[in-house]
Amino acid sequence: MSDREDGSVTELSAALKSVDITDITEKISRWRKTLTSDGNESEKLEAVTGVRRLLSLISPPIDDIIDAGFIPILIDLLTVSQDTRMKTEACWALTNIAAGDTAQTYKLMLSSDIVKLSLELLNEQSRDIIDQTLWLIGNLTGTDVYCRDVYLQANVTQKLIDLYQADTPPATVLHITWIMSNLNRNKPSPKYSQTAPMIHLISNIFHRFGGGNITSSMDIIENCLWALSHFTDGPNERLELVLNTPEITRIVLYCMTFDDQKIKVPALRVVGNLVTGSDVHTQIVIDSGVLGQLEKLIQDPRSSIRREACWALSNICAGTRSQISQIIDSGLIQILVNICHKDKQTVYKEAMYSLTNATSGANNNDLQRLVDLGVLEVLCKRLRDTEAKIIQVALEGIDNVCRVGSLMNPIAGMNLNAFVERVERNGGRSVIQGLVHHYDIDVSSKADEIVNNWFVDSDTEADPERER
Repeated sequence: MSDREDGSVTELSAALKSVDITDITEKISRWRKTLTSDGNESEKLEAVTGVRRLLSLISPPIDDIIDAGFIPILIDLLTVSQDTRMKTEACWALTNIAAGDTAQTYKLMLSSDIVKLSLELLNEQSRDIIDQTLWLIGNLTGTDVYCRDVYLQANVTQKLIDLYQADTPPATVLHITWIMSNLNRNKPSPKYSQTAPMIHLISNIFHRFGGGNITSSMDIIENCLWALSHFTDGPNERLELVLNTPEITRIVLYCMTFDDQKIKVPALRVVGNLVTGSDVHTQIVIDSGVLGQLEKLIQDPRSSIRREACWALSNICAGTRSQISQIIDSGLIQILVNICHKDKQTVYKEAMYSLTNATSGANNNDLQRLVDLGVLEVLCKRLRDTEAKIIQVALEGIDNVCRVGSLMNPIAGMNLNAFVERVERNGGRSVIQGLVHHYDIDVSSKADEIVNNWFVDSDTEADPERER
């Protein structure tokens, strides 16, 4: 959603192809003269409609319109005119100016009190004016952080909350949810106090549109999900608010079951954000049945979905020992191991984080289960990866496993670390010794640490150049 067109724009565009640029300039000049004179209302309506249609072209002459001084003229029409069609056309023209580049949008933001005026227009009785104004606000708030924050400081959030009613037309709701998504987007994130009230509004919209036939309101749900994904990308107080709103949690998990990627991806992102919080937050999400959904999604035919699902799982795998046990019990580890063996790099990178996180927090028995499921083998395999970060993650996982193996020896009555021996059998020792000289300092340092901790014996001495 950015600019608007109508059925007559195609004809106008075709006509202008055969018109000299001088004629367009003359039209702009004539329209300006009409709108600044005491001419009759029908002539002014025709002029403002011509401006709007010109701005609706595929390559609109926005700078020409701005340079001709139309922004204050259109603002004046919105302020003074009592004609609904006139105000709608003027607002539509400004909407298309706001769909231009950042410099053009800033000329609109800075040369007039457009923020105050647009919020006042939401009090109009005409649904056409309200919807067009919402489109204008959507274009402006989606420009950048500055424009977003100016509207937030003007309390646009409360305006949207007041505007929404149980019988608000879906087209209007679509605009409201689009603006909410814009208001939560971009970094730095807006203040919690400015956007937190939207969560209750999103819950109400979910309750109304997230029922049986959700497919008829997919765009509305998508906007809400993206708003939530941006909102939950932050401190725990944001996660707490969302998790304490049951209707939102229910719909988010429900959306993960849909095949349509445009709602499945933001729903996954919300879940992934929610499990970055405290262990209590993560457990609430687990108890809602998310592991069963993630099992399906990490096997989705689309790599983008598999990657998002593996990312969400990586956050859960960084949880408590009990949560790691639940993941192992669910059968997800074997699927993650298979992904690390066979999937594309963008996907198995996230799966590698999941496995290494699990090795970091698992108890002794669960770590043995992880090893039995092939985690150590795939960690050794990815020591040969082309991406340094993946190698580092593999090294972290191997170090975690070997460290627990050293603590398990007395319990098992063994003199040797069985996990270290398993690394050697998978060719990991020689690869790790070679990684001591890797170009990436994080990789080389971790490899050096592992060699000195687990692979130095009477027959092997540490590289003197690497000694600390």
